[in-house]
Amino acid sequence: MSPHNKQMMSSTRDLFRLVKFEHTLFALPFAFVGAIAAGAGWPSPQTVLLILGAMVGARTSAMALNRLIDLPLDAKNPRTSKWELPSGKVRKRDAWGLVFGGLVLLGFCARLLNPLDEDLPLALRLAPLAVALLALYPYTKRWGWWCHLWLGAVLACAPAGGWIAVAGGWGDALWWIVVGIMFWVAGFDILYSLQDLPFDKENNLKSIPVFWGETKAFVIARTFHAFALLGFVGFGGVVGWGIAWWLGCGIAGALLVYQHRIVGPRNLERLDAAFFAANGWLSIVLGVAAWLAAQ
Repeated sequence: MSPHNKQMMSSTRDLFRLVKFEHTLFALPFAFVGAIAAGAGWPSPQTVLLILGAMVGARTSAMALNRLIDLPLDAKNPRTSKWELPSGKVRKRDAWGLVFGGLVLLGFCARLLNPLDEDLPLALRLAPLAVALLALYPYTKRWGWWCHLWLGAVLACAPAGGWIAVAGGWGDALWWIVVGIMFWVAGFDILYSLQDLPFDKENNLKSIPVFWGETKAFVIARTFHAFALLGFVGFGGVVGWGIAWWLGCGIAGALLVYQHRIVGPRNLERLDAAFFAANGWLSIVLGVAAWLAAQ
């Protein structure tokens, strides 16, 4: 492989790391949970591809924008100072390219998701709102401890987007899974924020651990995850899913318990396992459960 090709591959890897592309896994299965519930089955191949493109575009654009907004803080934080933008591996203009490229992909896919005879379909009208919610997240850390719930509400747009892509409108059943995801994400974001507790205090950043302390933060995270499981179970009941969904919820509950057993106030060493492995598998399990339940 030529040096030029090696450099291009390295630059591409840095861009993927900048937006933590693999974290798309947290939200993507829930977009299909919403789509499956709205259509009582797996959507068409075209719809699947458009949902996938819209999700990747929205998250890539918003994540790159978040990294640009948080660049001054990331450069000061020892944990993040070696990330792609603070370290100079990725230039700011390339990050802005991801922002605008993601917006174009989102807009293109959202326009095609609902009937083309509509002048301004609902999916396209709501696309800027989803991006705005994502882009505002870094500022919420400067405004209040409720930043975790804001992030949860942002990721809860995934099943709503999947539902709207198939049904062309809102469904009341969505409230159950939207609330469930909001509390699920808020709960694990509380745990994740513990890594930066001293830095956040020093730089006047807001979070539940900063506001209530480390011990109470774990209690709140566990409470949020109990609410999340209730939301998942309630959604299955409202849409009429059977044993496959209940088994999926049971596994999801076990994964939530697992992450709270391996992470505690004096045991943060396995935080990555709790954050990435347990929560990544939770979303996959519920995505598969939805597909099986709708058969």
